[in-house]
Amino acid sequence: MESDYSSQEGASQPGGGGIPTPLVILGVFAVALAAVLWRTDTSAGRPPVPSGTSWPGVQADGWLNAPAGDDVAGSDDVAGSDFDINAVVNSGDVVFVDCMASWCGPCLAEMPRIVEAADAYRPLGVQFVSLSMETERDVQKLQDFLDASPGANWPLGYGCKGFFDRLGIQGIPTFIIFVDGQVSWSGYGGQNFTNALDAAVAVGRSGRKSGQ
Repeated sequence: MESDYSSQEGASQPGGGGIPTPLVILGVFAVALAAVLWRTDTSAGRPPVPSGTSWPGVQADGWLNAPAGDDVAGSDDVAGSDFDINAVVNSGDVVFVDCMASWCGPCLAEMPRIVEAADAYRPLGVQFVSLSMETERDVQKLQDFLDASPGANWPLGYGCKGFFDRLGIQGIPTFIIFVDGQVSWSGYGGQNFTNALDAAVAVGRSGRKSGQ
């Protein structure tokens, strides 16, 4: 199951400030319809981002859990805006991107699977990164999210709305695998990404050999 980034309306105030009942019913129906359409889209096998799409670039407001520089192998240090994931992608590494948010229950539920994958594939050269549209005011919530996810020691960038917008990402969690700066696979929460990682590693290795 995925969450979306639709804005949440504030709770109505007692004493005549509430939303009229017909509008409430209409709103509930609209949300339910959107959920059905979302499930239909994912069940139809349409990837969230088409394969071959180029890396759109990331201009994050800042990073959690990232060492300074270009090494994203994993660290408990917190770095600011000096970390550059774009340099890592441009180097030709296989990069697994987890599009998430601190308030997203399905995102938190997926973390053990991502941790397991990171433990298995980082020794093979795959880099892992999480990206969120949330802003600097949400840093503590994002840190709490990481603290609730043992082993999630890869960089998490916040303020990444431009990345989401340029790729048209509307639901989270969304997973994207880049090889040589191109999307090789993308999928939604609950989908198996192990085979896609195996294929990406094989492509990455063959690309390095051909470039030698």
